[in-house]
Amino acid sequence: MITIASQPPLYNPAHNKNVFTITSDIPDLLYFQVKIKEVGADTISNLQVYPTPAFRSGSTIDISKILASNVNTIIKSSGNIIGLTESLLTYEVNVIDYKISGNTITSGSTFTTNDFYVWNGKVNELDYGNYSVGDYLVTSGNTASFLTAKPNYNTNYYSTTEYLHFNNLKSDKVTIKCNYNDGTSATINKLVNALFDTAIVDISPRKLKPESIDLSKLISYEIKALSGTTTLTDVVYRKYNNSCSESITIVWVNKLGGVDSFSFKHATETEQVSKVTATILTDDIYQDDTIVIANNSNSNYSVVSDWLNNETYRWLTTEIMNTKAAYVQLSNGRLLPIKVINSSERIKNTLTSGDMIFNLNFSAVAGLNIPYGDGIGFNVTNDITKVLTTPDFEIVV
Repeated sequence: MITIASQPPLYNPAHNKNVFTITSDIPDLLYFQVKIKEVGADTISNLQVYPTPAFRSGSTIDISKILASNVNTIIKSSGNIIGLTESLLTYEVNVIDYKISGNTITSGSTFTTNDFYVWNGKVNELDYGNYSVGDYLVTSGNTASFLTAKPNYNTNYYSTTEYLHFNNLKSDKVTIKCNYNDGTSATINKLVNALFDTAIVDISPRKLKPESIDLSKLISYEIKALSGTTTLTDVVYRKYNNSCSESITIVWVNKLGGVDSFSFKHATETEQVSKVTATILTDDIYQDDTIVIANNSNSNYSVVSDWLNNETYRWLTTEIMNTKAAYVQLSNGRLLPIKVINSSERIKNTLTSGDMIFNLNFSAVAGLNIPYGDGIGFNVTNDITKVLTTPDFEIVV
């Protein structure tokens, strides 16, 4: 008989350890045939797992790399504040034990696990020691976190694009409470029709405007997921600032499998041109014997943040340098892939006095640093009287 002696949590980040310990009571155990299968779909991987001299009755297998290659994060823009993805992978493990008798290999018993769920995230190794399923799964009986480590009380501008992702098992609605400078408030309620799925909340300020939110009076807003009247997530707070004329929003996939963003300003551009040359034979002293046959131009950009406290600086430094996919928001509403150049930054600790500025360097196509209204660039207006382009798109990372 096959027994699963240990297994990962029911809901687990794919990039952390997903370890199964399998045992069998048959004599002369040779190996296990292990099939990892997406529930309702195809087999992901087929493995032969052998016992070791120190563990003759079973074996241990970590399938995290297999799972991590089959999950993704989706950046999705639509006309709605609430969007849905299929970012949770549901899988099962099928095991058959095989024994050897003389020269014959025969199969024995079969065992199939219950369903397990993973998503495209990784919890910090130190934090994972205390990980529980309810940390990043919205369900009853606990307060879950959105898939971000971004500190609260960050500032958004009119042009800022920001998404909150959460793995949902219980929530049926999201509320956004908007606080005005005259002491009044207005609340947006949006239904969530996703269970066993990942929901996206678009908390970009310009998405609040069609919900009859007066951005000229808005000073802050609060976001949370609920079931009925019970709050199931941490409350996320955002300050709103409409005093900056233009800003540059960088969007990236974070380590938890969600999507983060931050607004910068004061861009500088350095264009770099690489040339492919060829040598020609000539006896004419007035003709160059080296000609350019192709040019390729690219630009490095530098942008700066507002003044940041220690917590936000540390988050921004560690997150944006470690992302596997980053984008800059263009004035036409699309996201353009960029390459973050920063590779080494001194981490500020809580003993550092005063606020700091983060300088982000990235490379992209040339010619993006143009004023708003002069073409497609990454400087986007924060004038609330302007209607910003918000096309529907979906990016799978």
